[in-house]
Amino acid sequence: MARKLTGLALALLLLAAPAAAHATDVETVRVDFARPLDRPPLVGFVHGMDTGNPPDERIEPLAPALWRGKLRDVPYTRVQEVGGRYTYVLSDRWGYPGDGKKAPYEDYKAWERFVRKTARASRRGWVVWDIWNEPDEQHFWRGTAEQYYETYRIAENVLRQELGPDVMVSGPEPRGGARTG
Repeated sequence: MARKLTGLALALLLLAAPAAAHATDVETVRVDFARPLDRPPLVGFVHGMDTGNPPDERIEPLAPALWRGKLRDVPYTRVQEVGGRYTYVLSDRWGYPGDGKKAPYEDYKAWERFVRKTARASRRGWVVWDIWNEPDEQHFWRGTAEQYYETYRIAENVLRQELGPDVMVSGPEPRGGARTG
């Protein structure tokens, strides 16, 4: 049951992804919990893979549907070889305030250029784009909710411009979330 609920939660996230994210927009999502999913639950992993570890014989029986990371740590081709869908975390590549990096809202033009350059260099079909990791944690995000949503809006627009309207974009992560100060 927990696996089905996890799959359902992720499916909801992916279904809501194409909707434009903006602080003033309100989206409604309806869920029929009585209707079974027409595909298996999406179960995946966070980071933890490189070109040889863990060994394929340990990964393949688990049949991961998603693998989250950044390309230098989690090789795209290896994720694809074990049957997973790659989840690219843009903010991991950009860097975080807790690590001494500037936040996107300090220079939205630089953020836009970064997302565009990353999208152009990463034209792969089976990718879910995750724009910002854990905005409810001060290490990852120190701006306002409005700055978070603007950061997300810019990135989503650029990804759709560069990779097409059907690009899979996750989030934005819930506003239990983005700090307000």
